[in-house]
Amino acid sequence: DAIVVLENISKHIDRGSNPHEASIYATNEVWVSVITTTLVLAAVFIPLTMLSGMAGILFKELGWIVTIVTSTSTLIAISLTPMLCSKLLKSKKVHVENGELVEDRQKKDWYERFVIPVLDKIDAAYARLLHWCLNHKLITIGLLLLFFIASLTPALMGKIGTNFIPNSDNGRLTVTVELQRGTRIEETLKTARKLEARFVELAPEIQLINTSAGSSDESSVAALFSSTYNNTISMRIRCSKKYQRTRSIEQIAEVLRQEIASYPEITDFQCQASTGMGGQGASTVDVEIYGYDFDYTSRLAEDLKRQIAEKVPTARDIDISRDEERPEIKITVDKKKAARHGLTSATIAGYVRNRVNGMACGFLKDDGDEYDIVTRLQENDRNSISALEDMTIPTATGQQIKLSEIAQVGEYFTPPMIERKSRQRIVTVKVTPYETSLGELAQEIQRKVISQQSLPAGITIRIGGAYEDQQETFGNMGLLLALIVILVYIVMASQFESFAKPAIIMFTVPFALSGVILALWITKHDLDMIGALGVVMLVGIVVKNGIVLVDYINLMRDRGYALNDAIALSGASRLRPVLMTAFTTILGMVPMAISSAEGSEMWQPMGIVVIGGLLVSTLLTLLVVPVFYAIVSRSGERAKTEKLRKQFIFMDLNVDTPTDAPAKQTEDPIIIDE
Repeated sequence: DAIVVLENISKHIDRGSNPHEASIYATNEVWVSVITTTLVLAAVFIPLTMLSGMAGILFKELGWIVTIVTSTSTLIAISLTPMLCSKLLKSKKVHVENGELVEDRQKKDWYERFVIPVLDKIDAAYARLLHWCLNHKLITIGLLLLFFIASLTPALMGKIGTNFIPNSDNGRLTVTVELQRGTRIEETLKTARKLEARFVELAPEIQLINTSAGSSDESSVAALFSSTYNNTISMRIRCSKKYQRTRSIEQIAEVLRQEIASYPEITDFQCQASTGMGGQGASTVDVEIYGYDFDYTSRLAEDLKRQIAEKVPTARDIDISRDEERPEIKITVDKKKAARHGLTSATIAGYVRNRVNGMACGFLKDDGDEYDIVTRLQENDRNSISALEDMTIPTATGQQIKLSEIAQVGEYFTPPMIERKSRQRIVTVKVTPYETSLGELAQEIQRKVISQQSLPAGITIRIGGAYEDQQETFGNMGLLLALIVILVYIVMASQFESFAKPAIIMFTVPFALSGVILALWITKHDLDMIGALGVVMLVGIVVKNGIVLVDYINLMRDRGYALNDAIALSGASRLRPVLMTAFTTILGMVPMAISSAEGSEMWQPMGIVVIGGLLVSTLLTLLVVPVFYAIVSRSGERAKTEKLRKQFIFMDLNVDTPTDAPAKQTEDPIIIDE
């Protein structure tokens, strides 16, 4: 806003006005368009505060901040900026020569010698191009339409993918490995040590590996929330900073996946980069299976997992939410036999627990710290069913009795946890995309796997997870975009007092979409929730230039210029402020678009979207708006004086004067209202 005001003031000063008068008249010429652009931005960002879901959480504060800041900047632009210009800017020095004012010759600095001539050449080239476009309107419209259709080609051909939230490279990996069921903890630990050694060799970027294997011997409350068994290995890996390595975290994860797959004793594994918000895993496509039949849905989930792994090459870390049945040792006490020996189930359980898990029998003090001294049977006396059956239990009379005499010891498989969603049993197959977008992976799974299934009654399959959140967010963004377009049109229609002039400006919005598609295609980025916000923002940013241009064309026509002359004059006059406004926004987005720091992946799509959309739309706005204005407008439609004259009858009344009286000038016409 301040750029538009300052540039117009400078132009008036260059034409010979003193700074005080230039500040007044120049601000009066553009203050309406400046306020209108602010109202347009408010119409764009205030609806952001009403979004729901994840988009509402992320963008609510952004909407309020941008609205408040732009409103404040507008007040400064139409009040403080003109005042400072009147005090700080200086008029050109002139002197009287032969009765005329002549501008003093001053020494030119480097800016006037090198930059000003370039800008003048740009102005002249644009003026020639604009005259050609005004004289060849149909050809211009045809070329612009052809460019718009061609720019949609990457999107129509599926070259632009869609994501929910961009994955951030924070240098952290989570590896989960599952061995054969029943594997002893010692063998599990040996495999864990082998993996650790190989990981360090294959990925020198690794700085720290935190490994946990097996289940806790302490059956504490924390063990209830642990998903590690004796045959599972869980690793948390920390790599060096992003700018300190040449490979991305996804590339390192793929190398580790290939290494893990070479171990025959490993039955299943996942290697995920902690790239989501809050250090969570990457966004996944969840294939949700609903059905009451527990066995059938489990078999179907295993079948889908196998088919996805075979048919979808971009699928990684395929995981089923329902765990396999867990083997456990179950001791069933014969209460009658136990009662004859004076024993109860609780007493027997306590004896077995103390011998297997151990019992704290004292404390060891070391440097002020106390450690429990735990005693239990040797491993050979507690690591098999026969050893448990031979375990002796003291009775109330002091006798010793074998556990097998009063209880049955057997191995059983306990059922896993049953998940429910919408009051239905559900099992989920989670799939992580690799070198593809979330939307493309979901479509490929739907086409190659889900559509090929023949399901019985009572079983349903649908795609959910982050893909479902993405679709919901994009739907909300689409409604928001439609609302913003309507609000922007209403604001401009009230300012221009016309329905046609706002429509001319709105024609620049589709070309912003062309720039967005081309920018994403060239940079090989996907359109995600943050990028979609950039598209919504472009509606307000793009129309600003059109508002300034149309408002100045109307001003020139009100001053009596012909239609084409007013368009050409306004285009040449508003070229520099339009370019300055656009390029200041573009330069402000460049650091966001090219940043390689940690976490930059989240906001990088917005920078790319805004730069591409604004660059293309600005260049085409300078042609689209004048050409469409010339097509829609009619010569003389803004001749307010002529319209006003047609409402009145004018009569010249000549008053007779004496012959000796001096000649008297004719009085002003008397206007009689019809």
